[in-house]
Amino acid sequence: MIVVDTGPIVAATFLDDKNHERCVQEFVRLKKANRPLLVPSFVAAESCYMLGRLGGPKTVAERTRVAEVMTVDARDFSVVRPIHTPAFTLLPA
Repeated sequence: MIVVDTGPIVAATFLDDKNHERCVQEFVRLKKANRPLLVPSFVAAESCYMLGRLGGPKTVAERTRVAEVMTVDARDFSVVRPIHTPAFTLLPA
């Protein structure tokens, strides 16, 4: 098991981050090797804070090409208009 810190998560998300390519490559390598990752709760919280501060959920969704969002409050996403898809597919349907 590998503990993941905030830096690689943020770097892998943003194309203009100086560590983007090497972090993406490492995540891909670890996935192919079936290496489990552990993101501690404080790292998840800090990552969410940093991603929000650097662009917010819409920007993160666009940069990572996410088209599906799991939520129980569809109102939060009814006003979001992503660039990469006409609208988010909300789950559960």
